[in-house]
This record gives sequence, C-alpha cells and structure tokens, in this order.
Amino acid sequence: MGEKCMIELLRNKQYTLSDIQKLKQKAHVVVDHIDIWLSNLFEVTHPEFLYHKDRLKKQAQFIESHLKSMKRKDLYGSWAYYKGNSTLVHVLNKKDYFTVLTARNHDVFTENEHKLLRTKRIGIIGQSVGGNVAVVAAHAGAGKLSIADFDRLEGTNLNRVLFGSAVDVGRQKIDIVTDTVLQVNPYIDIRTFDSGLSKKNIGNFFKNIDIVVELCDDFPIKILARREAKKRKIPLIMTTSLGRWLLVDVERYDLDSRTKFFNGLVEGDILEDIEQGKISLEDMKKYSRDLVGTKNIDPRALKSLAKIAVQKGLAGRPQVISTVAINAGVTLHCLIWCLGGFPEHGKLRSGRRLIRIDNLLVKDV
Repeated sequence: MGEKCMIELLRNKQYTLSDIQKLKQKAHVVVDHIDIWLSNLFEVTHPEFLYHKDRLKKQAQFIESHLKSMKRKDLYGSWAYYKGNSTLVHVLNKKDYFTVLTARNHDVFTENEHKLLRTKRIGIIGQSVGGNVAVVAAHAGAGKLSIADFDRLEGTNLNRVLFGSAVDVGRQKIDIVTDTVLQVNPYIDIRTFDSGLSKKNIGNFFKNIDIVVELCDDFPIKILARREAKKRKIPLIMTTSLGRWLLVDVERYDLDSRTKFFNGLVEGDILEDIEQGKISLEDMKKYSRDLVGTKNIDPRALKSLAKIAVQKGLAGRPQVISTVAINAGVTLHCLIWCLGGFPEHGKLRSGRRLIRIDNLLVKDV
C-alpha cells in the first residue's frame, strides 16, 4: 500500500546539474522536448497571438525568457524518471504542466470543475474497467487518485482495457495503470493498494477520499465499500457494461443518510448473508443477475450467459471496448457532477440510469 515507487521526480530549485547527469547516465532513453512544452505553454497563455504575423517571434522570445531565468536549460522545469522503462523526460513545472494538460478542456469544463478534478481525491476499486477510468481521469486533469486491485493482466483483458498491451500480460493491473497514469501526468498523487481491499485496510483506502468509483466483481467488497462510503458520507458510483448497454448506479450517501445500498435493489438480510459467507456460488450469481436485472442487459449479452462454462461455449461474459470506453467517459462525467460540477443541471441524485447505444444512434437530430 502507498505510493508506487515507479517514478523519480526532480523539481527545479530542488536539484543540481549533477543530479540530472546521474539520471541521464542511468536512463536508457532521454526525452528532452522542453521547447515544445514551452511552445504549448505560450499558445495556451497567449491565444491572442494565434494568428498574429509575429507569432513565431513572440513564441521564441517567450521560450528564451523562460529558459534564461534558470541560466541552464537543464535546470528549467522538472525531470521525470520512469523506472519501469528507464526513461527520463524533461517536463514543465507542476502548475504549467496542468495548464497545458487541461487547456483544451475549456470551456466544457469550467475553472471550478478543473479545480475539483485536481484537488479532490478519487478512489477507484477494481482496475480492469476501473483502470480505464483512472487513465481517462488522468487525461482530464485529475490530481489525486487512490486505486485498488490484486489481479494480474491476462490476454483476455486486452479486448477492453485502454492501458496495457501484450508485453504487460502477467503484470499486476494496478502497476500497469500506475505507470500509464504517471506517464500522462507525472505530478499525480497516486496511492495504490495492490493486495485489493479487505476489512483490515478499507479504512485506510477511504482516508481523505472525496468520491469512490466501485467497479469490482467481489460482492462482499462491494458491500464493504458501501458501508464505508455511507459512514463517511461519500458519494459512490458503480457502472456496469452489459454488451452494448451500460448501467449507471449513483448512490449519494453525502446527500441523504437514508440512501440504501445498491439503491435498495438487494435486500438487507441478503447483504448480511453475503458478508458472512452464508450463500453458495450459485446464489451469488443469482443475486448478481437480480441486481442488474435481465431487462437491463443487451439481448446479445443475455443470450451469452447460457453459454458460459459449457463445451464450445464461453469462458466468461462478454465485455467490449466500445461500451467500456463509453463507460469510462460517463463515469468521469458522473464523478465531476457528484463533486459539485455542472451546476446548471442541479445535483446528480441517487438512482439507476440505463444507456443503450442503439437508442442513442437510432434517431437523427
């Protein structure tokens, strides 16, 4: 548990040329495109010069003045050393990095929504679909993540993950996600729980979390997460990919202490039996189906359930990248909304929403 030691970050005013030289000697690859980063910074902070006849001249002066302030080019900004692939990258300082990273989000995301993403800690339980959410959140400008998973990446996961590749099969998903997130933004404050969650560490995982995204397959952990979220008055989001359909469940424990687990779709005595291990595997499968509701499952995906674990059948339920990718985007939108964003729509209330891709594409606008 804790911060994954996958990156070494040297920030300006905290390192010397000797420090940089040592990392350059250690690194297999050195990427120094600080001029491009500064060009990007000039563009987003001086848009009035976008079509100006002196744009290139002004840009060159901007870059020169920034680099000159540190006397040596190497001392400007920060250096991120990625231990996994032994790559050293020269980047902007933290404030300027976020400015460039999020520049093209305006005005779809407001300044306040960017601040919410950057300052609030997002907890993500489960790193298959959840890993996609973490990566999308990093691209959007998230500043603090807590992620949990114990599982390893398998070849059958590659059809639906936005992180990882054939070279990552066998690695822990949480390590791959951490690497990917830090390569998007080396300044992200990321806490990792690589043994998954349990009664022993659930409190530590929820420490300082502002919202939790629950995307795991373990029913007892689902219940445990909700007990902790309710106790701490933290909103919880669960999204389920069901073939070409997507189910979104929002539980606003922060708005109403009477909010029921799974929005009341699972009875209280059943929850207790699950937590105490008093039900069979078949019962667990039944409760999972009941929770989702067969009416909410894409007919193609529903048909596949009868083929699981039979000869010439399937080894698991189908999940496709098109729906899972939409899942990650919808989840990001929901968590910003729950944190106080998109005020023009009011508060995102507890409840269930079904998104059918076919319905979205049937009608012209």
